[in-house]
Amino acid sequence: MVKNQIYLDDYKNYINQIEKKNNCLVILDPPYDEWKNVKKIKAETIIAFCSPQSRHFVEKIYGFPRTEIVWYFKDGRWVSNNLPRITHNYIYVYGKTNSAFVGCEQETKPQKKGFGAIGKDGKKELGKRTYYPKKNKQLNSVIEFPRNMRSYGSWSKPKDMFKQLINWINPPFVYDCFAGSGSVGVACYELNINYSGIEINDEIYNIAKKRLDNLTIQMRQENLIIEEEFKAW
Repeated sequence: MVKNQIYLDDYKNYINQIEKKNNCLVILDPPYDEWKNVKKIKAETIIAFCSPQSRHFVEKIYGFPRTEIVWYFKDGRWVSNNLPRITHNYIYVYGKTNSAFVGCEQETKPQKKGFGAIGKDGKKELGKRTYYPKKNKQLNSVIEFPRNMRSYGSWSKPKDMFKQLINWINPPFVYDCFAGSGSVGVACYELNINYSGIEINDEIYNIAKKRLDNLTIQMRQENLIIEEEFKAW
């Protein structure tokens, strides 16, 4: 059974513990105006969420990312009558990644490939070619998910977005240093990945803990049903 825990505390008290953990993913998603106060954590992989205004603070701490993803959302926010609405944020990725074929499922019907790019000689050498699509689409450098998840507070981000990103890294353990409403924990639960979250705000922590506790109860109930079915069989 995976570990799924959340703590009411400051993530800075756990930095030494996090840095001793091998092959872990650290997710950093503070309130964007707090990036200037974030302390650096060393890990196999870092995913950092930031806004166009705060990305320079992230780069000052971690340097330029290995890759970046633009998170586009239609439900943008107003800044000024003289400026465009903000409809994107950045997701910076540092360190190790795995297969990027973690998008939505697609048709896997084999497709015949042409010879336009290899010429006549290549056609003779290679013969007929068939492409077999992956089960999932490849992750794009621009992803679209809604911004406001009002069910769990204005700071909450969509669970499915986290699930896609975590699945891409495929770590054995995830540390969520600004846990918020616990969406990362829910994603880890569904992916069967160990998770530890840290949240300093009492009110937000209680929302996250309730979500994760409900998952634990659900998991125990499912296990009991399986045990009863096994006994009956």
